[in-house]
Amino acid sequence: MLGIEDKVAVVTGATQGLGKAMAFELAAHGAKVVLAARGEAGGARTVEELSATGASCIFQPTDVARYDNVEALVDRAVDQYGRVDIMINNAGIFIGGSPTEMAVDDWNRVIDVNLSGVYYGARAAGRRMIEQGDGGRIVNVSSIIGVVGKLLCSAYTASKGAVNALTRNLAIDLARYGILVNAIVPGVCDSEINVHVAIDDRRRSEAKIPLGRWGSPAEIAKGVVFLCSDMATYVTGTTLIVDGGYVTGTEIRSGDSIL
Repeated sequence: MLGIEDKVAVVTGATQGLGKAMAFELAAHGAKVVLAARGEAGGARTVEELSATGASCIFQPTDVARYDNVEALVDRAVDQYGRVDIMINNAGIFIGGSPTEMAVDDWNRVIDVNLSGVYYGARAAGRRMIEQGDGGRIVNVSSIIGVVGKLLCSAYTASKGAVNALTRNLAIDLARYGILVNAIVPGVCDSEINVHVAIDDRRRSEAKIPLGRWGSPAEIAKGVVFLCSDMATYVTGTTLIVDGGYVTGTEIRSGDSIL
């Protein structure tokens, strides 16, 4: 028993990739899940799939770049389940490009979704948790790119690095209310965002991971469950890196073969 049973968990970006895996993993441990994403068709499909496992869940269409949408999301969770215990700020977008050529509108969109969206989720859920008076958990989804950087990824790198810094300060500000705030930092994963990666590019990236492979969304989701569980009651303000060792910067090869 991890202490997640009957907790109400809100997950943004919950209809695909990491967010979907997080929603399913939380539900598997007994949480009631409020799924959020922009696409209603994807939301309906995910509710059907998750409900089939016996989980209690609902969907709320949400654009995390709009605070009124995020506030409505938290209100919907409270209307349906009476409270909010866990907020997973996962929704994000990636737009790459040269820092001198990237459109300013693209820069603003990445920051609006990846950084402001995280703040909006923490603000709306944090206010409700403070009213409830018995603490809560906020987990912000960052990226290993926000730690080490990557070519032609200035906006994404800046947004995710800022999420790490925001997480630390939210943890300081909300500690007095018993609200624990942490970030999960995924490495390269087998998710929809990476389906376009060519085989040779994948092999080159795997060569930089000591474990020799990409992670799975389920492996990242297990880290989120840990941060939301009774095993992490003295963990706040941290960035939990789940990357197979990528951040070590060590390239692992045996002859011409990747281990």
